[in-house]
Amino acid sequence: MRELRQRTGPLTHNCARPPGLIRSTIRGNVPRMTSDKVRLPTREAVAEACDEFGRDGETKILEAALTDLFSRYPDNTDEAQVLLKVVTLNQLYSTRLPTRAPDRPNVFDVARCIPALALDQGFSNASLDVSR
Repeated sequence: MRELRQRTGPLTHNCARPPGLIRSTIRGNVPRMTSDKVRLPTREAVAEACDEFGRDGETKILEAALTDLFSRYPDNTDEAQVLLKVVTLNQLYSTRLPTRAPDRPNVFDVARCIPALALDQGFSNASLDVSR
């Protein structure tokens, strides 16, 4: 790993620009997807989807496991605890963050960046700036 990083240079992603991990870097006009099968959300459709989500047995177990994990480690200040949550979410929701990758953000990069965002303070203040 060290050899590869020496050949390719330092990682270009870091905690100094955490929004780069969150926001799309696409500029300009983004084409819109159109389809006859896609419905605009309605109150009834959202309620139906929520009911379906809640009836799924695997989802119930998954949500219980995540609730337990996040209640055991509620803070986002310790990198090791954040790594546990990042790896779990990555695996259970198939987000496809690599475990190790020298050329793109990986689970360790995300776990290092999250404490620097001071999310807990924003959450406790119910700040909308947390989502930016």
